Amino acid sequence: MKMYVECCKSKDKDNCYQVLSIDLGYRKVKLFEIGKDVISEICDCKISDIFKMKEGEQVQIAELIPKTNAFNKDK
Repeated sequence: MKMYVECCKSKDKDNCYQVLSIDLGYRKVKLFEIGKDVISEICDCKISDIFKMKEGEQVQIAELIPKTNAFNKDK
């Protein structure tokens, strides 16, 4: 699974916002909107670079390795 910051465009207004999303392999899930200052810290980039993102553009920030049998703990 890969984690991305994705730029989305508002349907009502003509402004863009960033969301945290995960690619599960068979579908992509948008989790929640994330602040530009937080993205800047996570990606180690300038906030001005984030403002330059265009609709649909995404930046991979992590690759997640799921823990197998997370709910079946050894007893």
